[in-house]
Amino acid sequence: MKLSMDESAWNNFAKLCEARFVECTFKEELLPLCNNDPKLAAVVYYQTQKNALKWMNKRVPVLGNQTPLKSVLTQPTKLKSVLISMP
Repeated sequence: MKLSMDESAWNNFAKLCEARFVECTFKEELLPLCNNDPKLAAVVYYQTQKNALKWMNKRVPVLGNQTPLKSVLTQPTKLKSVLISMP
């Protein structure tokens, strides 16, 4: 399954997610896992809520069974595509 992602679509989606990210009580833990990218952290939190820290360490089939934590460094565009396409 090939995923593509437009950077402007990502930025727009991240902006929407930032409003919810203000309620995250574990930002200090999540940001480093997201390579200190506040947009990525906001989207991860928005999509996974209280499970964000656990999700970052879970193997995800669409990421080739890599964890999102590893994908942040090895395939960041694919990770963003997965996040933006989550229901």
